[in-house]
Amino acid sequence: MDGGGCVEALIYTAAAAAKRTVVLLQVPGAVLTPWRSQVDAIAALFLGGQETGNAWADVLFGDVSPTGKLPVTLPQSEAATIAPDPSATVNYTEGLKTSYRGYPPPGDPAYPAFPFGHGLSYSTFSYSP
Repeated sequence: MDGGGCVEALIYTAAAAAKRTVVLLQVPGAVLTPWRSQVDAIAALFLGGQETGNAWADVLFGDVSPTGKLPVTLPQSEAATIAPDPSATVNYTEGLKTSYRGYPPPGDPAYPAFPFGHGLSYSTFSYSP
């Protein structure tokens, strides 16, 4: 089993055994989340640098509101990804229809699990002059 498979097995096992499961994703970019329906929440942090541990602690202990929006689209399945091309010349036949500019209709296997800009905030916002 590859490293990703071991992590997925751990998430499935924890979700089956725990009353509530929150997955903390520390990732450099888009990843597959086949276990997403088995967990209660997912928090993602992208390349947090030397303050990563402090950032996670601030959110987990409630010192900072877990706000944010995804800077990338997380695909629903591998079918929703663009396969790498080992050739010296790559033709981008998808054109501009990638990420948030080219979602297929909901229900399509290529529809994203979490689209670009997905996220939440526990704050309220208002605009005024």
